[in-house]
Amino acid sequence: MRMYSVYFPSEEDMETRLEKAVFIKEGFSWPALFFSWVFLALHRMWIVLVIFTALTITAAGLLRLFDAPSQIITLTLAGLTLMLAFEANALRGWSLLRRGYEFGGKISAANLLQAEEKLYENEFAACEAADQAREPSLCESPS
Repeated sequence: MRMYSVYFPSEEDMETRLEKAVFIKEGFSWPALFFSWVFLALHRMWIVLVIFTALTITAAGLLRLFDAPSQIITLTLAGLTLMLAFEANALRGWSLLRRGYEFGGKISAANLLQAEEKLYENEFAACEAADQAREPSLCESPS
């Protein structure tokens, strides 16, 4: 089973929140390992992209300044990319929080489709329970 973090946009309409929910798989990110700059740019992680680029340029520059062998430079840059791949999904969640999304919790599921189904089932069950109790909930739009 995989763990997914769920992030909701901070909009008031529950249907819109569910439609725009973002699911992020916990753990290692293969796309971030092989296509780091593309991964960061596609997910609009601009601050992380700038910091990663600055770290990469600084590390390469310092190693060149001290006449390090090319193998050491390659291993250092590969290590930076590997660290990014381990933290990419957590940094993606952080970037979403900075953009105004809200953390909605974690869901354990075999794949993304099952995670979405579980979320919708849980949210609709909560809406039905709130309707039966006649309590205001996230299901209702504020008036």
